[in-house]
Amino acid sequence: MVTVAASSPVQANSQNQTGKSLAATDEEDTASSSSETVTEEDVTDATVEELKDKVDALKETNENYQEIIQQQKDKIDELFDQLKDIKEQNSELKQALRGKATKNQGKKGLKEEPDKGRKDVMKEKQEKIKERAEEMKERQQKFQKRMEERKKRMEERAKEMKKRAQEIKKQFQKRAQGLMKMKRKMASETNQHPGRGQEMSQNKKMHGLRKHFEKLPEQAQQAVINFIEQGAGKNTKSLGAGERQAVMESYKEAYGKLPKNKEEIARALMIANGRFPDRESNRAETKAKEKFTRIYERIPNMENPKDKAAVMIMAYGLRQKAQNRNLESEQKGLATFKNIFGHLPENTHEWNAMQAITYSGATKKADADQDLLPDAREENLGTDPQDPDTDKDGHEDGAEMLNGSNPLDDSSPTGSS
Repeated sequence: MVTVAASSPVQANSQNQTGKSLAATDEEDTASSSSETVTEEDVTDATVEELKDKVDALKETNENYQEIIQQQKDKIDELFDQLKDIKEQNSELKQALRGKATKNQGKKGLKEEPDKGRKDVMKEKQEKIKERAEEMKERQQKFQKRMEERKKRMEERAKEMKKRAQEIKKQFQKRAQGLMKMKRKMASETNQHPGRGQEMSQNKKMHGLRKHFEKLPEQAQQAVINFIEQGAGKNTKSLGAGERQAVMESYKEAYGKLPKNKEEIARALMIANGRFPDRESNRAETKAKEKFTRIYERIPNMENPKDKAAVMIMAYGLRQKAQNRNLESEQKGLATFKNIFGHLPENTHEWNAMQAITYSGATKKADADQDLLPDAREENLGTDPQDPDTDKDGHEDGAEMLNGSNPLDDSSPTGSS
């Protein structure tokens, strides 16, 4: 440990010098006093001029003494400043040594720890490691359990997908068998009427459309055949011949005939490209609304874009663009259709309904009184969502809206039920 004496060598030396200087000054004062003592006799003998010189000399000597004293004071102040710095350094060293001593004591305490203490520490570490291992084992078991549950769900889903695929395959096989049967029938008719062989060969893709096809002018027949075989435009070419034939079947179902002129061919192309046709078919839209009601358990709101899209798809067979087709969504649509109707789609009407379920975005809605008018719509119309027949005319609110009647006026015509 470093200690600082009461007075440092620098201070002692400075004090010695100061002492010597003061002693010398005292001696000079004594000598000066003894040598410069003036007697009455000298005063009487000395001249006034001599006395003045002596007084000036004494003043000069006094000034020199004052300058020396000031220098000594400055040195003393400087020494005190140095002493203060030394004390501060000594304090810092003490603190540093105190901290080092504490650290060494800690190390010494660890070294002197008995063997029993070290064993306890090791035992505690081993217990912590064991606890950690058990925790990791438990986490691993939970993870394994989750993976097994996930694997089980995946297997169930795979079975369900396989079952759906088999159902779809059976449905397509059924349709293929129907087409082969029609083909054999057409071949038989060709053999019975050799003069019509070329015509039947050209119309081999028309199947159930043959009756309507034969009523078309020759130019229109060729246009329909070209459309089914080749398409017209990028989108219809990517649909495939089966889809293009379905467009013609949907047109026939909506308008009761096949297109026979440019205007009607253009309308068929609008359907093929998923656009609303420029001519309405009240009969087709009425049937579509009835099917909509069965699927969604409510009447359609034609002011709602999604409801309107569903009705138009079912009424006219609007096709999706090839790039917008989603097979996974269509599989879900097929499952929904089967849950509602008890079987997969079997004709053009039903396939159009499946397309509406898949792509329109229409949904079921809450209907407390089950009058086919959703509660939210009844609030907008002013009818009672808790009363299926608000105007008490014997006709439910939804049926009146579907037939164009006013569910708030018991005297309004109800139309057909």
